[in-house]
Amino acid sequence: MALDITSLPVSGGVLASGLVFAGLSAFVLGPLVAERTAQKIGWYQDCEREIVQDLHSHTSDPVQQPAISCKDMFGHMPGEHRQVLNLFGMGAACAALDQTLEQKRRLETLRQQRLERAADEAGARCSCAVAHLVETERVSLALFVSSARLITPPSLTDFRASLKSSAESPICRRLASVED
Repeated sequence: MALDITSLPVSGGVLASGLVFAGLSAFVLGPLVAERTAQKIGWYQDCEREIVQDLHSHTSDPVQQPAISCKDMFGHMPGEHRQVLNLFGMGAACAALDQTLEQKRRLETLRQQRLERAADEAGARCSCAVAHLVETERVSLALFVSSARLITPPSLTDFRASLKSSAESPICRRLASVED
């Protein structure tokens, strides 16, 4: 049994206008208000700062050990003494020590680069939080916008907390992270 629009107390034009306004609120005005509200409360700057602080707090600084190479230890010895030490395998041990020190330097450089890259991606994670909030709270945002901000749904009463929980969502969390 089909719905007879002519039996409704309002005309079809009013229904069509209501549907257009609902769609406009849900897909245009809601995201626009969310974006502007995030800018107004300073979400992007605060979010980026918190993410960078979080990255630095979760990565430990390497223990600074003096990098003493074999050249430092045995470079001042006369050639005969070094030849005697080489007979006992000191040359191979020195090469292994130097190689290990170089590898530690390269690993530290890579760790720093990964940390800097994650800090550069902090803005993407903050933008993802706004987009995630728009997608998950589209109906709430539409209600908020269409009521001229007179009705605030419970999920939007604390907009900053809603954005923080969106930033911690799995889809946004993988952005700006140090883990591989």
